[in-house]
Amino acid sequence: MKSRLIHSHHKTVVHRSLEDVYQFVAVDFFRNYRRWSPEVSELEQITAGAMRVGVTGRQVRHDHGYRSEATFRVTRITPLLELRFASITKPEFDVCYRFEPVSSNTRIHFDFRLRLPLVMLPLHKRIASIVDQSGSRVVGNLRALLDES
Repeated sequence: MKSRLIHSHHKTVVHRSLEDVYQFVAVDFFRNYRRWSPEVSELEQITAGAMRVGVTGRQVRHDHGYRSEATFRVTRITPLLELRFASITKPEFDVCYRFEPVSSNTRIHFDFRLRLPLVMLPLHKRIASIVDQSGSRVVGNLRALLDES
């Protein structure tokens, strides 16, 4: 039987300091996310205040002709190290951005896990391919945005 879990991991090195990258991705997530993930047509921070564990958000995405809406929560934020989200609504997913200094540059690790509903198992290969392409695009877009500024 196929696994219901789809996992995608991508990484890239950007020519910016750890502090700059962490600020752009984690601290200013709700301001910047749509810049590196243009599939997101709507994004809102539901919980007011600074980025912290428990902050919730809502997004609407358009991927390969498919519209999805999800509410998510920050589950972990460790300064200069990582930012994690998990879905509150279906489909079940979690996302992790990890940051690692490499000389005067920063390596970004992007992990995405999606738990497929049983009814979607016949589409496992296609969805896994889309998830992997999206993950690759995320790190590529981050690298381009951060390297140009």
